[in-house]
Amino acid sequence: MGEWGGNDYYNGFFQNKQIPEVRTYVPNVVAGIMRGIKDVIQLGATRFLVPGIYPLGCLPLYLTSFPDNNTGAYDQMGCLRNYNDFASYHNRYVSRAIANLQREFPNVSIVYGDFYGSLLTVMRSASSFGFDQNTLLSACCGTGGRYNFNFRSVCGAAGINVCSNPARYVHWDGIHLTDEAHRRMTDILVNDMLSKFRCAV
Repeated sequence: MGEWGGNDYYNGFFQNKQIPEVRTYVPNVVAGIMRGIKDVIQLGATRFLVPGIYPLGCLPLYLTSFPDNNTGAYDQMGCLRNYNDFASYHNRYVSRAIANLQREFPNVSIVYGDFYGSLLTVMRSASSFGFDQNTLLSACCGTGGRYNFNFRSVCGAAGINVCSNPARYVHWDGIHLTDEAHRRMTDILVNDMLSKFRCAV
């Protein structure tokens, strides 16, 4: 299943909604995800990977848009704790909903895809995965500021530079990840997923 939820919350946060209000969206967003899974089950699907959302507080988009003067607002990697806590809340809600759905459809395999944890694993071991530790929270394609992200001059606009080696960056444009970050995350997710789907390779 697709990565659902991120855009729903993005739209709330970037309309100046505060985290407590956006948290109230989570039950409806997750219910929509579960309805989508049920629809596909009715079409005959028997294996699902249902991803959670990224640690939003580690994305240059959020770091640039919601800076905090309190150093305690940031974790050891420099990510915004409150947005990561929000993403964790959504992901726990998804996990519980999957468990309930699994009981309803015992002959269907429904596996949670931990996008949050896999991205943090990549970031915590960035050097061993070939990423530049100094640009861990910066966009490869962008301009300006600490995180190389500016809403007024986004990647793809005239005059925006692209880093010389995108494979050394986790973040592509401040919103999306690079191909290399996705590849590394996929390795982690597939290794976790195959055993849960009882797949032999």
